[in-house]
Amino acid sequence: MYRLMFAVAGVLFTGVLVQEPAPMPAAQAQELADGDFATVVPAPWITEDPADSLYRLARESLNRGRYREALNRFQELRRKYPESGYAPDALYWEAFALYRLGTRDNLRAAVEKLTAQKDRYPTAATRGDAEALLARVNSALARSGDEVAAARMARVAADAAVPAVPPSPASPVSPRAPMAPPSPPARGPGFGDCGNEDEVQVMALHSLMQNDPDRALPILRKVMARRDEGSTCLRRHALFVLASRQGEDVSDLLLSAARSDPDPEVRQSAVFWLSRVESPQAVAILDSVLRTATDREVQQAAIFALGGRSDARSTALLRDYALRSDVEDEVRQAAIVHLLRSSGGRDPAFTRQLYEQARDAETKAMVLMLGMNNSSRLDTDWLAAIARNRAEDAELRRTALLRLSQSDLSVAELMRILESFPPGDSEAGGMMMMIMMQHAEDPAVIGKALELARSSTDEDMQRAAIMLLSRSKDPRATQYLAELLER
Repeated sequence: MYRLMFAVAGVLFTGVLVQEPAPMPAAQAQELADGDFATVVPAPWITEDPADSLYRLARESLNRGRYREALNRFQELRRKYPESGYAPDALYWEAFALYRLGTRDNLRAAVEKLTAQKDRYPTAATRGDAEALLARVNSALARSGDEVAAARMARVAADAAVPAVPPSPASPVSPRAPMAPPSPPARGPGFGDCGNEDEVQVMALHSLMQNDPDRALPILRKVMARRDEGSTCLRRHALFVLASRQGEDVSDLLLSAARSDPDPEVRQSAVFWLSRVESPQAVAILDSVLRTATDREVQQAAIFALGGRSDARSTALLRDYALRSDVEDEVRQAAIVHLLRSSGGRDPAFTRQLYEQARDAETKAMVLMLGMNNSSRLDTDWLAAIARNRAEDAELRRTALLRLSQSDLSVAELMRILESFPPGDSEAGGMMMMIMMQHAEDPAVIGKALELARSSTDEDMQRAAIMLLSRSKDPRATQYLAELLER
């Protein structure tokens, strides 16, 4: 139910809490023009293929925007039918679904999927689309704060400034068959819809900034002030040129672009580069962006930039924003995650305040998963109170219990909390068995396993309890097993 909760829960039981990056909404990961790669799954074309029915289900899920469901179904298709004719393109659609889901971890997983497709299926029908999608994913990663991707994007901007060799005139082609090898993309990913003239201008600006920045800045100011449609691509790449220099003039230009440029990509990129400015006014500038921006993507970028700083002012700004009731839940969640990932932004009282003021269950689950310090008795007592509270949402109770299972709370106390859940709660029952298996020799666990083995009406629970007892050296377990065999 709660995507972030399960992302964190997936690593909790390895004994290491891996902190989830700030969630980036799909709208941010989806940079505007998706037209240069496939976004709609084609109709099935291999009806005799054993994976045909599963492909149809996965196609329906993705084309309806159910990206997590589509991801799982395409993965299932490749796992069950690795030799299927649909398998080569399934990797592309898995990557596309991850791209739409939009967190940085999902974007990085999308890169892995596309790389795997290139290595395993170089002639897949979606290979041409995959190159364009990979460029878009890397761009989204750079804007989310991925340092490797940011450096790569900066190199792409500089490399793309070299004028391209004019392509040969294209000849008419027939519609591409579903499994035909793709044609190479007509242009590289660096400039999108930039023309040759733009490329030459960017190259000149970059060179001038390196050699004579005082002369370059007035020209860049004029470029960034343009509002004609034909200058959009040039303004996007002028930001990379600006970012190569520090100073108040650069900060002012970036701030102006973040506030008023008509292109969403320019606004978002400007905020990203503002986060790299070393000026003492950087925090005040980001605060100004956060207070005045109306775009979710720009707000998200400003939150990320503040979250990457460790000063008290940035933390205070994020705290204020996380508690505001007049902003979208998704943007508030980004601020909350940054705060709860940093020791400076988290304390028991503030964590409880976030939980109490949260307007939706997903935000509350996020606070429970990320806001607990295992060494804090106050945190443990607070989570235990939520887990015991029968009036609380059952999913949130289970989330609190999941975090408690990683605390120093005794097994006996955990078992008593579990007993407060309704008898038919299968998820709580599964958590009970998981905790019992982790502490198989604890006397309280043996006692509970004996109770389940003797009286549980749930056959799965009963079998699991007997299996646990069979591995125990406790005399009570040995005695029970002997009695069981004598029946």
